[in-house]
Amino acid sequence: MVVHTPTGSYAEEWAESQGYTTEDTTFYSLSVDKLRAQVKMTKDPSTESGVQDAFSLRIQSVIPAEDWDRFVGNTTDKGSATSSVIESMGIVAYRGNGTFDEATAKSVAAGGTADDYASATTTYLQRDSNTSDAYFGAIIKLSHSTAVNDIVYMGFVNYRDEKGQLQTSFYEASYTAAIATQYNSIVSRYLATM
Repeated sequence: MVVHTPTGSYAEEWAESQGYTTEDTTFYSLSVDKLRAQVKMTKDPSTESGVQDAFSLRIQSVIPAEDWDRFVGNTTDKGSATSSVIESMGIVAYRGNGTFDEATAKSVAAGGTADDYASATTTYLQRDSNTSDAYFGAIIKLSHSTAVNDIVYMGFVNYRDEKGQLQTSFYEASYTAAIATQYNSIVSRYLATM
């Protein structure tokens, strides 16, 4: 398995410590709130746009510091959530042309399915200090030819409560990654750096 990560990052260090092969990647920020969404493209001069149709959307979310002890406490190191009460964490995204529905998003985050919704999970957490928030991210693969709408997304954490029941928490409001409406601008910025 190959993990795409910036060279010299903690993510690269962690992936290599887990036995994964790493490959350098560069993501380009979108103009969304908190800069929590980034796009990775691949140059392809044979296409009209100059990039491949397929691209990756990397989205970051957060576990607030006040919930760290409840979820993870002192049971894990800074790069793993596997010994905590967290069952899974990641991003749920909506690519339809209607309204993002939080109840539907929770169902999809818990393993259900719904039209125009998708989820991606991760086991990687990054926390810089004992009092800071913890950040995690996931990557959703897309194609420009089929991504006709902007993507609305939320980060989720699925966890077991004190009764062992699966619960889903969203810690941030939904955000929009303007991958359809800003696509030409994103491509131009990407190609300008090549």
